Amino acid sequence: MIIFETNLKEMKKILLLAALTVFAYGTGIGQVFYSGFETWNSPHKPANWFGVATSIDSNNVNQYTSTPPEGSYAVKLTNNTTSHKRLSTTAVSVTAGEAYLVSFYAKGNGSIRSGMYRGSTGSYATYSAYDSINSATWVKIEQTVISDTTSSAAEFILSFRNTQTANEDLQIDSVFIVIGLVSSLSIYDIQYTTDPTGNSPEIGNAINTGGIVSATKSGAYWIQNGSGSWSGIYVYDANNSPAIGDSVTFTAVVEEYYNLTELKSISNYVKVSSGNTVYSTSVNLPDAPEEMYEGVLVKVSNAECITGLDTYMEWTVGDGLNTLTVGDLIYAYTPTIGTNYDITGVMDYSYSERKIQPRTVADITIHNAIGEFEINASVYPNPTSDNVNISANAEGTIRIADVTGRIVFEAEFNQNAVVSTKSFNSGVYSVIINGTDGTFATTTLLVN
Repeated sequence: MIIFETNLKEMKKILLLAALTVFAYGTGIGQVFYSGFETWNSPHKPANWFGVATSIDSNNVNQYTSTPPEGSYAVKLTNNTTSHKRLSTTAVSVTAGEAYLVSFYAKGNGSIRSGMYRGSTGSYATYSAYDSINSATWVKIEQTVISDTTSSAAEFILSFRNTQTANEDLQIDSVFIVIGLVSSLSIYDIQYTTDPTGNSPEIGNAINTGGIVSATKSGAYWIQNGSGSWSGIYVYDANNSPAIGDSVTFTAVVEEYYNLTELKSISNYVKVSSGNTVYSTSVNLPDAPEEMYEGVLVKVSNAECITGLDTYMEWTVGDGLNTLTVGDLIYAYTPTIGTNYDITGVMDYSYSERKIQPRTVADITIHNAIGEFEINASVYPNPTSDNVNISANAEGTIRIADVTGRIVFEAEFNQNAVVSTKSFNSGVYSVIINGTDGTFATTTLLVN
């Protein structure tokens, strides 16, 4: 996160004073590392840098003496390639679950982010997002790194790329690393914004939060606080695999990934409970793509399929004036052009477009405004571990899907069916019957 300073010299004095003291605010901020680049072991090696995680050639690290923001020296970093290079500190101690605020001043042209070497070969914590610098004056940058390990041999990293020689590459000064304060915020607090870009006001900040899991995919999930606008958010987390209905809490960093607000660098993860109800928010089709519904589980009704599957397995619904793309990020559905659907899904943003992402086949049903075509299905025994008898006053097709949306059984249906569940894994399944006359039924099956 870039912060432009109005009184740079005064702020530098404050920063330097803070760097010389271990101090506390509230629960405490402790200084972990400070470097003003005033001491050098050689012309290309500043003191307290060049830890084992360093990958930049020392010839591309140089003293910089032209109007540094404080003292006599800054450092100039050169890497004209698109592949990042690392300059790491010497060893410091870190604690698992702590958020570390990395702040420094930068000038020139290039991209830079912060990271952490855990202290064992090839082992790195998640990097912060890149900040892109293109400035002839010094700007302050603040980034957050969350440690997922306790180590006395960790190293903090400045990772940089795309520097421009014509602008003297990247110049850095006054690197200050402290244990940061972590605010506890609701999803509403994180998501609500008046910024026309839709960016969260918490970009780059470490936060404590939690919610009910509303949707899942490989390496990620969505959580929600209740329902309504600003109530949902996307979580990028390759280490934990919650189920829909789990209540979870964790520490994370807020980032904007191609204009999608996401939580990443997850730590202190706790599953509080499971089996909680997830509520969807009914919205009009024109409102679904609004920023306030990003990450929210919504339901749009009576939306006509106006284009079928494209090469990306996506399709489009509309109401005559507005359109909405139905994605396949979690579940892919084959629609019929001209059919009106009720669709439930999380609102996602990718490739400059907002899309509704259904979770299972049960999230898509044929719409009937009066409801006369919605019929009841009888499923017994329920729960079952052997066979299940399914009956409904319809002729058409029957599908049974697991919680991921995977179809585990599909067949023609004529009012009755006996289905063997011996090969099913234990869990909750959706039973969907679509009649050829437009009737439909949905119900739940529990397999022991």
